[in-house]
Amino acid sequence: MDVDAYMAGQRSAALLLVHDGKLRLERYGLGFDSSGRWTSFSVAKSLTSTLVGAAIRDGHIRGLDDKVSDYIPQMKGSAYDDVSIRQLLTMTSGVRWNEDYADPNSDVARFHKHQPEQGVDALVSYLRRLPRDVPAGTRWHYSTGETNLVGILVRHRHRPARPRLRLPVVDLRRRQFRGTRRVRSRHLHRSEAQARDRHHRQLGRGGKRPCHQRGARGLLPRGAEGSR
Repeated sequence: MDVDAYMAGQRSAALLLVHDGKLRLERYGLGFDSSGRWTSFSVAKSLTSTLVGAAIRDGHIRGLDDKVSDYIPQMKGSAYDDVSIRQLLTMTSGVRWNEDYADPNSDVARFHKHQPEQGVDALVSYLRRLPRDVPAGTRWHYSTGETNLVGILVRHRHRPARPRLRLPVVDLRRRQFRGTRRVRSRHLHRSEAQARDRHHRQLGRGGKRPCHQRGARGLLPRGAEGSR
């Protein structure tokens, strides 16, 4: 069976094959083509985490064991006050969170509708009210809210250098994201992103220097890739 027949039988919209860092095959179906953007959903959580690595490399964040409240002062006095960036990234904060999408009263349903205090980000306002469930670092619990909080942390630390950091991946960018210069504001949410298939592929390379791109640096601090 050839590739096109296989894709038609599977009702596949896109198929990319990467070997030794090079794109070997790129096919589309169901009326899609290479110009379309795809919503990553929670795959973008990896992108948000990668931005933390870039911020550490560039000196905007000292290290993963710093406290979240050191960078987001509004979290002081909350259950997140003693939570480290590492625990936030690994979803081991121990703060209570309900991610039941079928429950209209779950946190993941309610935080989008939360009315914050004046001058406070809506997510920060919501999360700082949540109670502690278990000690930090003792249990993994899936939380979209915590990835969104990582996004706020990165945004706060990168604000002075916004022109360069309108995605650090965009030096995955000048070539690969051509025509998508506002990717940071228009196409990237803290827990999901919209990008073309080739751009999703680039993220999958782990923030390393893109092929054929002169002068580009990797996104992560030295040694970070081996510690994942």
